[in-house]
Amino acid sequence: LTMAELAKEAVLARLDDRRWYVVRNLVIVLQHTGDPLVTGHLAPVARFPHPRVRQIVLETYIRFRDPEGDRLLLLDLNSDDTGERMLAIRHSGESGDPRVRQALERILGEKGLPRERFAEKKEAIHSLARIGCPDTVPVLAKMLETRHFFRKSLHDALKREMVLSLAQYRDASAVALLRRTAQSSNLR
Repeated sequence: LTMAELAKEAVLARLDDRRWYVVRNLVIVLQHTGDPLVTGHLAPVARFPHPRVRQIVLETYIRFRDPEGDRLLLLDLNSDDTGERMLAIRHSGESGDPRVRQALERILGEKGLPRERFAEKKEAIHSLARIGCPDTVPVLAKMLETRHFFRKSLHDALKREMVLSLAQYRDASAVALLRRTAQSSNLR
């Protein structure tokens, strides 16, 4: 990795290797070059069938703020594969694309709460907090004010996560929501 810049051309020449662990390691070396131009060579690798390769390619796009990373995030956020969706939710907190934020808000606002979607919604709360966009605060406010009769303990756990995440928004509307929530009996 300390020689990543010197090895860049040789690494780029080997990206067509069929072994997933080799390709993953090569992409890691490319990340350490610090050169955002390497993302131009990753399109074929992004279609690699192994999920660990896709993950490291996505991380590389995000690290270098390449718009292709946001495109892949949006695809994976709408995927039927729960593993891909969860991975995309985790990485979405690094995105600056408003469409990614809106997709996270949509995931968070989906009706019902099957136990298997609880982890996704919880992770979406954390990613939205890392993004810290004040436009998300009204979405959280609406959810905090809602009462649930079914799976109440899961909904209450999500509400606690939302309240804890408000400190990361650094916006007056988040402080006001925190005050209103503290006065409310909705979470008690």
